[in-house]
Amino acid sequence: MVVQKKFIFNILSIGLLLSLIVGCLLLAIEPHILPINTVQIKGKLINTNLLTLQDTISKLTSNGFIGTDLAKLDSALLALPWIKTTQAQKIWPDTIIIKIQEYKPIAKWQDKLIDIKGNIISLEYTKDNWDLPKFMIPIKYLNKIIYYYIKFIPIIRTAKLNIHEFGYDTYRAWYILFDNGIKLWLGHTDIETRLKRFFKIYPYKSLGRNSHIDLRYNNGIAIY
Repeated sequence: MVVQKKFIFNILSIGLLLSLIVGCLLLAIEPHILPINTVQIKGKLINTNLLTLQDTISKLTSNGFIGTDLAKLDSALLALPWIKTTQAQKIWPDTIIIKIQEYKPIAKWQDKLIDIKGNIISLEYTKDNWDLPKFMIPIKYLNKIIYYYIKFIPIIRTAKLNIHEFGYDTYRAWYILFDNGIKLWLGHTDIETRLKRFFKIYPYKSLGRNSHIDLRYNNGIAIY
């Protein structure tokens, strides 16, 4: 009698296990059994095309909650213009949360934009005119100009000036053109020291629009 009860228990256990396996297979094969009903997008999206974003997400979540591959979803979103990072997460039983970060441009370069890491962003997809400084420099020097820009911008903003153009001239000497027309010639070396020398006289010395300030001297400044 004891043997018969044990035998029946084992049969029931196998039946229950098979039912669970079949149930899981049905959930994976039939997305309507556990569909994704909510997609939450977290992040400030300015230039991302929302219709393209929605279409991409819809296609990659059509297999339901279990059938959605988050790695493929992240990869597809990263291939869209302006999206820098993305992280998708499933929340049982029917929700996907996607954290998205867009590129943040700091300057214009040729017919494109660049961010603080030197990533190049096509202007073709932008929704903004981007009133940003122009970097006039060959691509191999982009990291160098970004380094200087990060160091210089706090000093320049303290003086309530804005950079209109920053780069190399034909002699590979650094220059900065401000939006008020004042142009600084900084030379090849010690350009941070020379920039600080300029701010020792500005705004105390009257400078007209389109003034050129030559800071390439060791101990002096030429204004013309």
